[in-house]
Amino acid sequence: MELVFPSFSILLSFLIFVFMVIKIGKRFKTNDGTLSLPPGPQKLPLIVNLHQLAALGSLGCLPHRGLRELAKIYGPFMHLQLGEISTIVVSSPEFTEQVMKTHDAVFASRPCNELANFMSYGYTDVIFSPYGKYWRKLEKIYTLELLSAKRVQSLRSLREEEMSNLIDSIASVAMWHSDDTWKSTWELAGQKREMVRGAVLEIQDPSVESTVMLQKQDQ
Repeated sequence: MELVFPSFSILLSFLIFVFMVIKIGKRFKTNDGTLSLPPGPQKLPLIVNLHQLAALGSLGCLPHRGLRELAKIYGPFMHLQLGEISTIVVSSPEFTEQVMKTHDAVFASRPCNELANFMSYGYTDVIFSPYGKYWRKLEKIYTLELLSAKRVQSLRSLREEEMSNLIDSIASVAMWHSDDTWKSTWELAGQKREMVRGAVLEIQDPSVESTVMLQKQDQ
């Protein structure tokens, strides 16, 4: 009698499922045992609190409305578990001031995850680096060496070239499209090229009046 082994894809799917269940279970155990979390709705296995947002019809385009309805029940400072992400929802001016002004340094750092760690080479860039002495040093370097008025003005020609290439690319796509809307877009791109180039790129040069340019284009 031959032994029948499951296919590799089925075995891999099963192992991934077991790994996710174990990981989520450990996370629940950690949250329930060591953290003092705000009140929140009851969680279900795997989907946790996503079903509450889905039941309120706000999981897709209007999630803030679902959070508002939940805040009416559980208060302006509540805890939600959205997949593996433990989330604190603040929905009152008083708590918002505490988070964004009084204790802003505590909440200034971005959450740590494997993708951010990989993309930022161990949290060494200014975007994902935790707030502290190292981040303040990076911010100073960016401000003085990259974002100063002199440096921004010196790179004006590059911004002009990239903006022109973008408009030309849109116009070339619209030119080969049969729809009248795209043809109109191509014609509009040709008419507005100089206006956009001047209005967007003259940030550091107040000598160019964007209002005058708009009036010329409208005539």
